[in-house]
Amino acid sequence: MVRARRRLGVLTVLAALTATFAAVPTSPSAAAGSCTGFQNRTGVTSTTITIANVADLSGPVPNLGRPALDGVKAFVSYFNASQSICGRKLRIYTLDSQTDAKGNGTAYAAACKHAFAAVGSWSLFDNGGSWTTQNCGLPDIRSTSASTDRNDCPTCFGVQATQDDAFPNAIPDFFLGHQHAASQAVGLVYLNAQAYAAKAATMFSAEQKRGMNFVYSTGIDVAAFDYGPYVTQLKSHGVQLVQFVGPYQQAVRLAQAMKDASYAPLFQTDPRTYGIKPYVTDGGAAVDGTYVPIDITPFSEAASNTELRRYITYLRKVHPGASPSIDGLFAWSAARLFVDRARALGGRLSRANLVTAVRGVHAWTDSGAHASQNVGSKVVTPCWRMLRLDAGTWVAVGGTAYVCNGRTVVPTP
Repeated sequence: MVRARRRLGVLTVLAALTATFAAVPTSPSAAAGSCTGFQNRTGVTSTTITIANVADLSGPVPNLGRPALDGVKAFVSYFNASQSICGRKLRIYTLDSQTDAKGNGTAYAAACKHAFAAVGSWSLFDNGGSWTTQNCGLPDIRSTSASTDRNDCPTCFGVQATQDDAFPNAIPDFFLGHQHAASQAVGLVYLNAQAYAAKAATMFSAEQKRGMNFVYSTGIDVAAFDYGPYVTQLKSHGVQLVQFVGPYQQAVRLAQAMKDASYAPLFQTDPRTYGIKPYVTDGGAAVDGTYVPIDITPFSEAASNTELRRYITYLRKVHPGASPSIDGLFAWSAARLFVDRARALGGRLSRANLVTAVRGVHAWTDSGAHASQNVGSKVVTPCWRMLRLDAGTWVAVGGTAYVCNGRTVVPTP
C-alpha cells in the first residue's frame, strides 16, 4: 500500500458531498511601475532580459518537458512582437534537465549564472537543483513543482500550485457521487518514480479519508514493459475503478493491457493526459472512456477565452503541429505572471523584489485560462472539472463549472 509522507497535518474532511460551484475570478494585473533607476544585472542587458527554461528534453521518456518549453516559447513570441519591460525584450535560455536529478542541478547552476530568472520550467526530478536555486536567489516561476524539495524552495513557485500534504476533494467527490459502487473498489496504480509516487501517496490517503475504498495499490517500475501481471492483480482484487498516476505513455500501456485481458473497469488518468494527442491516437479503443480531472479551461472552449486562444495561436507559430497541453498552458501562465510582476516593479526589478512580489500572488487565473491558483502560498487549488474521452473527444461530465469542495489534508511522516 502507498504510505503517506512527511509533515504532520490536520485531517480536514467535509461532512457532506454537496458541491459548491464557484465562479473563477480573473487575475488582477499589476499596474506598470516607473522605469526610473532600472539597472542591468545578471541576465539583464540594455536590450534583453534572459529567462531560463529548464525542462526534461532527453532521458528515458524523450521530450517529457517539451510542452512546458513550448509554452514559454509561445509566450515570448507573443510578448516580443509588440511589448517590452522597460525597453527590454525577453530572451530564452533553454536548458535540458535530462529527466535526472543531477541534470536538473547542473541546469539550475547554469541558470543562476546566466539568467535573471527561471520561467515555466518542468522537470520530473526537480529536487536536484532546488538547493542551488534558493542558494543563488534565483526566482523560479515554474509550470508546476514536482518534488517536496522544490516546493520547499523559498524562491520557487509553481503556477499550478501543489502540496505534499493535501488533495482536492472535488476529484474523489465526483466518483463518490456519480460512480459510487466503483468508488468502493478502487485500485491505485502509479509509476514508481519520485514525483508520481509522492503524489500517489497523498492521493491514496486523502481519497480514503474522503470515503473511497482502496482494495489494491501498486507501483510500476519505470523499466517495466509487461503490464499483464498488474492487470491480473487488479482483476483478482475486484477493482472497479483504476486510478493511474504517471505519464500518458504508461497510461496507454496499462489501458491496452486491460483491454487485452477483456477487463473493463472505469479508468482515470493523471490530469496531464488531457490535451496529449498521442494518448488518444496511440491508445485507440483501449483508452476510450478515460476520465481525467482538470484545473484549466478546456481547450475546446477557447472560442470564449481570449487567453486560451492566444496560447494556442502562438504555440502553433513556434511549434507547428503541437497540441496544447496542461503543462504548456501553465508554462505560458508562468511567463505571463513573470512579465506582469516584472513590469509592476519597473526600476525596482531585482531577483529579491521579484520573489517578494510573486509571494504575494494568491488568486492567479491568467484571465480565466485556468482555475484560481494560490501561487504565493503554494496551496493546491480546490477547483476541478471532470472530462471523459468519448469516441476520441474529451467531453464534460458532472457539469461544466469548476467544483470547489475544499481539500483534505493528510499527515505525512
